Amino acid sequence: MTATVDLAFKAIPKNSTAFLIWRIEHMQLAPVPKDQYGNFFEGDSYIVYAASEYGKPVAADSKPVQIHGIPEVHIHFWLGKETTNDEAGVAAYKTVELDDYLGGSPIQHRETQGSESTRFKGYFKMGMRILKGGAASGFNHVTDMFEPRLFHIKGRRSPTVTQYPISWEHFNSGDVFIIDTKEIVFVWVGRSANNMEKLQACKVAEKLRDEHKASSIVFVDDGKENSLPVCERTVFNAHLSLSNRKVKSAEDAGADDVQEEADQGTLTLYHCSDEDGTYKVTEVKSGPLEQTDLTSEDSFIIDNGSKGIWVWIGRKASSKERVEAMRNAQGYVTKKGYPSNTLVTRVVDGGEPIEFKALFSSWKERNQTTGMGKQSTVGKIATTVNNKFDASTLHEKPKLAAESQLVDDGTGELTVYRVEKFQLVPVPDKLQGVFFSGDCYVVKYTYLTGGTEKYLIYYWLGQHSSQDEQGTAALKTVELDDELGGAAVQVRVVQGKEPAHFLNIFKGKMIILHGGKASSFDGEGAKDTGIPDDFLLQVRGNDSHNTRATQLCVVW
Repeated sequence: MTATVDLAFKAIPKNSTAFLIWRIEHMQLAPVPKDQYGNFFEGDSYIVYAASEYGKPVAADSKPVQIHGIPEVHIHFWLGKETTNDEAGVAAYKTVELDDYLGGSPIQHRETQGSESTRFKGYFKMGMRILKGGAASGFNHVTDMFEPRLFHIKGRRSPTVTQYPISWEHFNSGDVFIIDTKEIVFVWVGRSANNMEKLQACKVAEKLRDEHKASSIVFVDDGKENSLPVCERTVFNAHLSLSNRKVKSAEDAGADDVQEEADQGTLTLYHCSDEDGTYKVTEVKSGPLEQTDLTSEDSFIIDNGSKGIWVWIGRKASSKERVEAMRNAQGYVTKKGYPSNTLVTRVVDGGEPIEFKALFSSWKERNQTTGMGKQSTVGKIATTVNNKFDASTLHEKPKLAAESQLVDDGTGELTVYRVEKFQLVPVPDKLQGVFFSGDCYVVKYTYLTGGTEKYLIYYWLGQHSSQDEQGTAALKTVELDDELGGAAVQVRVVQGKEPAHFLNIFKGKMIILHGGKASSFDGEGAKDTGIPDDFLLQVRGNDSHNTRATQLCVVW
């Protein structure tokens, strides 16, 4: 442990979950106000501290919670594309200092603007907002002076919000843009924009409206700007001249998924050593990796191509290797000629996050306990219905799972949520199995196979549900999967097309009723509907895995 440590780090609570951000200002650490979490200036560098229990993701707006045991700590240093070399250097140095202060156990991540890791973006449920300027512009809350702004929303799983000067040259039909004019917040929706981008834009627009008390939020469809009412069209035209309208195609904008899924066949393992005083990196193997490839006496680099570089520090490695791991890894990136924004993450022996373990064909924990969930789930799962089908193959062979459908007898642990105003609201136990055709639901199902917890996440889309509800259901399914470290199988379910296993987990008692909760876009006068006093159900099926009851319209 270092003899002295920056006073800023003294604010970190011990034996507790926590989320803290500091910005480098005049070569010093300055705490970022919590109401500014998620805002990053491209001219600055930041350090982000995230501590959680059992590796569960922590949200930026979460409050510290005392825990038993040692939290899993992730330290990220984020570098804006316009940050100076000295600020970036201070961020890296202070990250090492913080790591040393915490005993060398945290997982370190190097993040760069535009290439942030999924974990990093997942902290900010309202999305990241990349702003122009830097420390000089600071967190000044401007009240009298307002400068209109353009925000670009792009991405499929975790859309990022980036500020640009207001100009048609930034527009394309594949994304969503926000023109913040203070009086009116315009949300311009590209014709090929995905649901995640639309949903994120709604959240950002609401936040902007509340920040400076704008009179309204106006949605503008790509190519239909001239259909706006006269007063709104006048304001829009004052900031973006319709006579100069020129929008790029969705193809010109590039793919929403900047980084493709990792391919284990491209993994390369390198052995690192400084025994003779010279740091050497030697290739060990390529292709699928085994946990036994790592030895505690040494350090290793795992090259995962476009997904980034991992540095693993054995518990018996030298202190020099531990302290200089990030610098050596960055040197490896430079030597390989990889882009400067390549993700670099350092992990220590015994403190590996789920993303790292997933790179290996198998991973056995020291003093392992079963799964991430509650011990009460153990023993609840009965044998597989079809004895010729192992439930674990659902994760290995999704197509086979889809054909056989029944992965167990449906007695696993069940949690049901309904989408209400962009949020997931738990459904009471007594109403689980009752669905409204005007709503969307997310169903998390946990079961055991081979002594390990597995997860299914169904998102059910009612026949009369709105687009924003469907988009929210898909987004929240991704977020739940991220919370489980990407370990879940996601299944999209449409009303009337429920698979056998989905019906089976409700024991043949699934009921679909008319109506539902008012959508976020239904207006102030929209009413919620509940279970009617009298209704007629049509029941179809003869077993728990093929039975559902649907409300019929009654004509007397």
